[in-house]
Amino acid sequence: MLVRFDRESETFQSWPIPSGPVYAGILRHMRTTLDGKALLIHQSGTNHLARVTVERDAPVR
Repeated sequence: MLVRFDRESETFQSWPIPSGPVYAGILRHMRTTLDGKALLIHQSGTNHLARVTVERDAPVR
């Protein structure tokens, strides 16, 4: 699960991280891109990389 916390509203928002037909297990590596506009995630269980774009103005639900 990818989770975001909004400090102003003190609420959480979460999204499942898709891994296809294989259970991905634990994320061991996650970092921001050099420009800080996205996250790079490595799923060690599936040996896949994912790029998650961060929308800073998106409302938290």
